[in-house]
Amino acid sequence: MEFSRYHPAINCLYFVAVLTGTILFRQPVFLLLSYCCAFIYLLKLRGLRALFLGLGLLPLAALFALWYGSYNHFGVTVLGINFIGNRITLESFLCGWTWAMVCAAAILWLGCLHAVFTTDKIVYLLGRVSPHLSLYLSILLRMVPRLNAQRRRIELAQRAIGRGKGQGNIFIRMRNALRRGSILLTWLTEGIATTSDSMRCRGCTLRGRTAYSLYRFDNRDRSFVVGMCFLISVLLMAVLLDQTMIRFAPRLVMMPITPLSGFFYLAWAALCLLPFLFPETAWGLGVGCLIANLFSPYGALDIVVGSLSTLIAALLTARCRSPWTAALPPVVCNMVLVGAVLAYEQAGASAAFWPAYGLNALTVGLGEAVACLVLGVLLVKQLPKIPYFRNRLAS
Repeated sequence: MEFSRYHPAINCLYFVAVLTGTILFRQPVFLLLSYCCAFIYLLKLRGLRALFLGLGLLPLAALFALWYGSYNHFGVTVLGINFIGNRITLESFLCGWTWAMVCAAAILWLGCLHAVFTTDKIVYLLGRVSPHLSLYLSILLRMVPRLNAQRRRIELAQRAIGRGKGQGNIFIRMRNALRRGSILLTWLTEGIATTSDSMRCRGCTLRGRTAYSLYRFDNRDRSFVVGMCFLISVLLMAVLLDQTMIRFAPRLVMMPITPLSGFFYLAWAALCLLPFLFPETAWGLGVGCLIANLFSPYGALDIVVGSLSTLIAALLTARCRSPWTAALPPVVCNMVLVGAVLAYEQAGASAAFWPAYGLNALTVGLGEAVACLVLGVLLVKQLPKIPYFRNRLAS
């Protein structure tokens, strides 16, 4: 069952929880998990259109961090001097990057909220508190897309008779714009009057009216609430134990990554991933990779980044139609993310990181390309020839 079909109160409670955690948990691992989970969920809801938004926020976050580090100079770790002679410190730069990632993750979660929380759900929730406010808000939300659609129809009709936006000189264009505005305003006034008469005829002003609702709080919703409350309780424990704490002045101070903090990271990731309805293969692959990475010699970095890399690749592959395009996400995700994990373990945050990253990305990408683009595509082409798999794939 899609998360959008759950009870509206469940949708509201969930997004309040993840947005609150994203704003309050400024520890880097929590922010990274929040951003990645919101990005994956938005990809599931919006498709490839969300890819440009999710990736476009990263350079904006980097620019904000550079600006913040150039104009705020707290901290003791000096990275350099800017063009006006002020020092740029590591603490101020990381503080700016943290605030930028908080905003970026919140934007992605708000995009998910916009896709899941429809107008009828808003009307349902507000109708319990203020029926009149709910009704006015529903009319307003419905009027905006109708007004935009009518504006496009008017512009198309005016363009057909030679009164479009780019037709004529500047004075004719201004006169045509006023004419289009007058037509739109007349249509809006008539629509408001018609709506008012319709509501009055249906007894909207009478007292004691009842409302019909399609939403029922069933056992599925109760199970979701139980799981969400358990994970929120675990995260509250993390707050009490200062696992979400980070300080930037005068020196960067944060809790080290330990098995206990890893447990809290998993709880936060589980909360962010609650509404997903993955295909069984993608879910099983992500969980299996996470279990395998628990024994990785690269520690928590591989547990988080490596598992998310596999999960992102599985989700993108599940949306692809062609075997050739389905083989690309594992190659790209593992080349970019796993190559970075290996390079960081080999060279750390030194100047040798980028050469090591290039070499590891190349070798990982070549290995994934052979496994996916050659062996994987060959396997996918041969499976329909086997009767058992032919029937399974057809169903």
